[in-house]
Amino acid sequence: MKAVIFDFNGTLLFDGKLHREAWNAMSLKYKGRPFTDVEWENINGSPNSRLVEFVLNRQATLEEVKDIGLEKEKMYQKFLDQSGLELCDGAISLFESLAREKVPFGIATSSGWENVEVFVEKFKLLHWFDMDHIIYNDGSLKGKPNPDIYLKAASKLGANPKRCVVFEDAISGVKSATSAGCIVVAVASDLKSDVLEKLESVKLVINDFKAINVNALNKLVEE
Repeated sequence: MKAVIFDFNGTLLFDGKLHREAWNAMSLKYKGRPFTDVEWENINGSPNSRLVEFVLNRQATLEEVKDIGLEKEKMYQKFLDQSGLELCDGAISLFESLAREKVPFGIATSSGWENVEVFVEKFKLLHWFDMDHIIYNDGSLKGKPNPDIYLKAASKLGANPKRCVVFEDAISGVKSATSAGCIVVAVASDLKSDVLEKLESVKLVINDFKAINVNALNKLVEE
């Protein structure tokens, strides 16, 4: 194993319910109804442009993507402040284990800077992550399920994607990491374990990070 890459929302932070509530509010406002469970399973983890086009039920302008996206993120941030959420159980211990073993690790998230800035401050991410290793949606990459974000993350970490372990919670993210050639561990936060276990490219499904260490990850790469 050469590097580890974490998705953030729904993986390191179990905030899927907050995102869904915020996007449901947008969908109700612009489309007249919330997301169905199936719709949410398939679109969760995608960039804002795709979600905005879903709630508008048509192709969106760049201005609409920006404005509706910011409206949603303000609502999400309000929910996050009220939630008292912390990073997933075992995450910090895994960071410590990776750091001790000098295994590079980073983040690849579909979130934009308006949320990443909040996460960095609220969860003290720079204690563990180099800012250059936090890859987010800056508009320069195709969003998940395209592989671009994981290819960029692997490049920043100086690693061959085929030797990278990715932690993901969403179907679109699993597809993204798989297309990049990475080894995928699925985190069952919003989706049930049995749904994730049916995805052929998923090597392992976990509920949290408490039982995960460097040795366990190395074994996955060697399989």
